Amino acid sequence: MAPPEGMRMKNEREYPAWTKDIMKKLRYHNINTYRHSVRVGFIAYSLWKDLIETTHDIRLRPQINNILIAGFVHDCGKLNVSKKILDNAGQLSHVEKEIISWHPHMGAAMIYHHDRDIADMVRGHHRWGTKFAYIAYPPYFADPFAREEIENDNYPIVRKAQIMLAIADKADVVINRVNGLGGGGVQPEIGKFSERFEEEINRGDVTEDMLKKALQYAVQAGEYQQKYWGDF
Repeated sequence: MAPPEGMRMKNEREYPAWTKDIMKKLRYHNINTYRHSVRVGFIAYSLWKDLIETTHDIRLRPQINNILIAGFVHDCGKLNVSKKILDNAGQLSHVEKEIISWHPHMGAAMIYHHDRDIADMVRGHHRWGTKFAYIAYPPYFADPFAREEIENDNYPIVRKAQIMLAIADKADVVINRVNGLGGGGVQPEIGKFSERFEEEINRGDVTEDMLKKALQYAVQAGEYQQKYWGDF
């Protein structure tokens, strides 16, 4: 995954003002969450481009910028979580896990009035690949503003975007948060990573190739981050 054309530095592409505002706040609130979010944006973008190229589904094209932005802001709900909890994410108490578990819904609430599709993507990024999850996240429809297919023509596409975000999010955690930037390599992780998405694979929503590419993109995202992408 080469850095997408026109995206190597922050000023080479215009993002909505609200995106820049959220990312600047996240950068100063918790630098690790911020860097993770930038990487997830580009991993999800790359997976979405693959999906367009392999499925030839023209309905996916209009969401290409939204999936990038959704990746950037997917963890913005953590702005409402204390720095102490975020810095201690691997050793949380039951109460602290409960607090952090609501970040997808809190993030969606932050951007709901800016873009409802992106809000739904953010709200649903922990709906998928939840096997062996360290934290029990509240159901997607715990939020009354979560839209279903019956009331949202874009829902099937948004659902796909949620799945891509979930894959990108977990790929970056496996490769960069656990093993350090640059990762520990793809091959040792693919089996364990696939188990997380066993239900989605069985339903046909996710493929093994998709997961392998996500891990490869995550390795490259760690390598590219500071060299090419800069900061908001």
